[in-house]
Amino acid sequence: MNQIPSRKNSVKWNLILQYISLGLGIIKGFLIVPIYLSFIDMELYGYWLATGSILVWINIIDPGAGTVLQQKVAYEYGNQNNSNLNKLAGSGIIIGALICGIALICSFIFSFFIPTLLGFENFGEQEVLINSFNIAAIGACFSLVTSVVRGVNYGMQNTKVPGIIEIAASFIGIVVNIILLYLGYGLYAIATMLLINGILTCFGNLIYLQISAKRQLLEIKYNLSETLPLFKEFTYTFFSRLVNTLSSNFDLIIISRFIGAEMITVVEMTRRPFKMVESIVYKPAVALSPAISHLHGQNTPAKMNNLLFKFFHFLIWAYCFIIAGFILFNESLISLWLSEKMFAGILLSLLICVGLALKGFFSSIGNLNFALGDIKGSSKIIIAQNLLYVFFVIVLGYFFGIVGILAALIPSVLLTSGWYYLKGLRKREVFTNENITYIIKNMVLAAVTCLICFIIQPYINITNWFNLIIAASIFASIFLALFCLFSKMFRNIMKVTLEKINFKSEFS
Repeated sequence: MNQIPSRKNSVKWNLILQYISLGLGIIKGFLIVPIYLSFIDMELYGYWLATGSILVWINIIDPGAGTVLQQKVAYEYGNQNNSNLNKLAGSGIIIGALICGIALICSFIFSFFIPTLLGFENFGEQEVLINSFNIAAIGACFSLVTSVVRGVNYGMQNTKVPGIIEIAASFIGIVVNIILLYLGYGLYAIATMLLINGILTCFGNLIYLQISAKRQLLEIKYNLSETLPLFKEFTYTFFSRLVNTLSSNFDLIIISRFIGAEMITVVEMTRRPFKMVESIVYKPAVALSPAISHLHGQNTPAKMNNLLFKFFHFLIWAYCFIIAGFILFNESLISLWLSEKMFAGILLSLLICVGLALKGFFSSIGNLNFALGDIKGSSKIIIAQNLLYVFFVIVLGYFFGIVGILAALIPSVLLTSGWYYLKGLRKREVFTNENITYIIKNMVLAAVTCLICFIIQPYINITNWFNLIIAASIFASIFLALFCLFSKMFRNIMKVTLEKINFKSEFS
């Protein structure tokens, strides 16, 4: 290879562009919806949202090939094994084409059953809805190719250009969507946006892969016999994705069935702000994954230990910060944002925050474990966790009602990924026993911090947005000050960072 990739730049650009992409997703998911409702009939738009579930089912066809190839390509790239890289890149394109073809066939078949599945056989706009679904499905199929090819690009530490391609495609799609809405194309405008996004990201990543391969003096080889062995590993990722998809929102289904549909809105609104903030904390683990696989390929255990140990320290206290913050202020936030009736209560809010945080925290560790090559074990533990979650939702829900349903996520995580990933990192000698002990101590301290906030919460009474912002700012300042006071590692990181800033300013 003609140059060594920069892992630091790869992680930096991956993280920055993921946050920008998240922002565009919020625009598409929230800010543009009022425009939709101005140009599209409410009933038609409702049926359109229902077809989204079918598109999710179609996405299950992807066995997680992108993440598997990302790990393998990054490992071989770090190991500087050109021969395997050539084969993996070619395999990625072949797999993407196969997945796309199967998804297109399934989409076409599903389109005939949409009226029956959704119950609108006599709906006047049936043709518009089915045509829009077919257009969007084609875009979704191209997006499946994108996820595979992007995994190869990310594995080669190329995160900047693919990220820019994705953001540009998303932005162009939004602009075209709005223009077509004002031109009177209605639902076709949304479908066209999804089609444009899928096509642009697909061909953008394919073209960049070819350019990158040429620049790195690689020759992509297409060999079906070299591709087939990968499907054995895809079996595990496929079933983990399948079970994860089927179990998502299972709690809301049980709540609707046995407690009442009105409680669904309350629970969903109570947890929605936390889920949005938690996704921000979760992003660094996703951004770090390609670099971890690459570092693993270079076989530098000291660097690996240093990087992951610092990251774990950050992760524990980042999750502690958001749990503690939402324990203190979620009631005030929901009451000011919607109304007091939309808050599920402090106990249910606590269970929601702890459950989602534990799942996010150990999923972050799971991403890194997956990046280190534990594809089979990580997939199995995800399957076990989700099956256990379904079991606990039913059993605890039967005995304890809504409290048991919302508490179900906590034991399902702790009994599976809660121990497996840390054990795996110790077994791989990424962490020492001292490292594991330090991590567990910090987790206990974080839990105590959250417990203190839970005790304080009843004494907090905030009645307006200004007071909420002031109170949250004071909490953040106190938390950061105490963290800096008690964490030697954080002080050292801040010291090095400030020294670098001062050094640059002196020579600028």
